[in-house]
Amino acid sequence: MKSSYAHPLIAAIYDRIHQELPFLAVGPDGGPPQDAAFYLDVFRQYLPAAPHILDLGCGTGRVAFPLAQAGCRVTGLDSSPFMLEQARAKAASLIPEVRDRVEFLETDWHEYSLAAPADGAVCPFTSFQRNILIADQDQWLQCVRRNLNPKHGLLILDLFFPNIGRLAAPDEDRHPLRRFTHDGQDWIEHETVRRTTHSQIIDVTLDYGPDDGSDPVVAQQFELTWFLPREVERMLLSNGFDRIVIHGDYEGGPITDESQRQIVTASVAVD
Repeated sequence: MKSSYAHPLIAAIYDRIHQELPFLAVGPDGGPPQDAAFYLDVFRQYLPAAPHILDLGCGTGRVAFPLAQAGCRVTGLDSSPFMLEQARAKAASLIPEVRDRVEFLETDWHEYSLAAPADGAVCPFTSFQRNILIADQDQWLQCVRRNLNPKHGLLILDLFFPNIGRLAAPDEDRHPLRRFTHDGQDWIEHETVRRTTHSQIIDVTLDYGPDDGSDPVVAQQFELTWFLPREVERMLLSNGFDRIVIHGDYEGGPITDESQRQIVTASVAVD
């Protein structure tokens, strides 16, 4: 799958844009973001101390670094060299004890092989939903399973919960999404959305540029698919996982019709 972060400027502004989202922002007193804090709690509950964690679609290391600071050994995988450049630059500023617990690899996340199996894996912030084809979804899950400990391997998938009414709504023409500061200048992000409900695909274009009415400087386009909870459960069971739990928020609450997220934990099925 080709990365939609195939431009250095998009990688450079990624953190600045996404820190505006409440559950992705740095936590109170400089603690981990809300989503990373939840992942860490799950790993601490079910895995051995100081586990080895795969961060799938690690980007700039937004989740990898809080996990490493909490004592995990983290291998971050991403297909974008520009996102990984940002991650490695951040790592250089960490104290050696933490820096030595993190490594970043540029790879196709459908085909990789670790020297030793990891204890856990996490795919944050909707990234898994970029696997549009069923064959890609299966290949992705089977590759993760092969690289997890066969006795206690644990996977966390963080997906958006589909609001059926919104997904069936008309397409959205280009509109302002959020404003942010880049190199001391006010910038704006615009979004264009096209939906194909029968195939469960959302086509998104995001463009970025100065907030002065000028043309955008750079844009990215990507597709997302969406899953209902029972689809997620069947997909995981079919690819060698069991003991599946789906949470509706980052406090570990149950999923409801009002949930915005579906955070899935699944264990490697023991043969």
